[in-house]
Amino acid sequence: MGFVDILNVTKKFGNVVALDNVTLSIDRGEIFAVLGPSGCGKTTLLRIIAGLELPDSGKIIINGVDVTYEKPQKRRAVMVFQNWALWPHMTVFENIAYGLKIRGVSRNEIVKKVRWVLELVKLEGLEDRYPHQLSGGQQQRVALARALVVEPELLLLDEPLSNLDARLRIEMRDELRSLIKKLGITAIYVTHDQEEAMVVADRIAVMNRGRVMQVGTPSEIFFKPKDLFVATFIGRANVIRGVAEKIENEIVYAKVNDKLIVGLKSSEDLSIGDSIAIVVRPQFIKLGCRGDEDNIFIGRVLSSKAIGLLTEVKIDTPIGILTVAVTGLYQKDISSAVDICFDKENVYIFRYEEVSF
Repeated sequence: MGFVDILNVTKKFGNVVALDNVTLSIDRGEIFAVLGPSGCGKTTLLRIIAGLELPDSGKIIINGVDVTYEKPQKRRAVMVFQNWALWPHMTVFENIAYGLKIRGVSRNEIVKKVRWVLELVKLEGLEDRYPHQLSGGQQQRVALARALVVEPELLLLDEPLSNLDARLRIEMRDELRSLIKKLGITAIYVTHDQEEAMVVADRIAVMNRGRVMQVGTPSEIFFKPKDLFVATFIGRANVIRGVAEKIENEIVYAKVNDKLIVGLKSSEDLSIGDSIAIVVRPQFIKLGCRGDEDNIFIGRVLSSKAIGLLTEVKIDTPIGILTVAVTGLYQKDISSAVDICFDKENVYIFRYEEVSF
């Protein structure tokens, strides 16, 4: 049993299945991200944990207590909403103090706790301002401070950084992880931003269409995807259609346009003759090969585009058009011949299925 256990939770809205028999276990002190595309059920799951929605079936256990039908205030959980939901007519101090006030905390204790949390989130000196006088980043900190000041056992975060600009979002995700870890709080963090989940979370549950597709550390999710959806949703990916020609233990030999590709068997039920999807990430494809690597092909450069410290190169090959990520600038004339290769350990082979997200 974890600190939070979600057991066989199902939720429908009319004919739409928002959650389909979801089971998860979150450890005490863990930052656990729920990641997936819009409409996958992640926010519905968070609201059920918070007590803002009731499941059609299943249980929510927090610290060994069944809270499935308990009111939100009895769960020792606090939720930070996507839009922050600050009271516009209250000052920063009043917004942060609100949760303590309705709990009947004394005035002296409220002042002490609010000062503590203002220092914690670096908002000292702003306690008399109103939300409209703050930047987006400062408003986000107020929402977080309001949640932390009541010292919850469980912090629930619903896309907390999505309303910030890109630069501030990157800064805040590092600060947020550091702050949660410093306080030792258990946190469930909902997001559709895979990079954010990878940076903030200890473990990630990837969801699609109401189902949990995979749970693991950021490294496991990226390097050992369990199905085609996870492999293509997390990070960039080249997907090549082929047929499984030979399978030896965990190695698959696949045919694509009469060419052979060698990779790892990633679907347990894969058989010879199956239609397959071969997944290779752009950063794992090398340009200019020695001759002793796996999966060597000759292609022609179609285009190249600098993106920050990387150059994205499109190459036409006998197995299809592939995207390659090259560190630094890559300068080669369009239509120039180039050899490419990728190690079989970095090739994931799944039974083919249509994937949408």
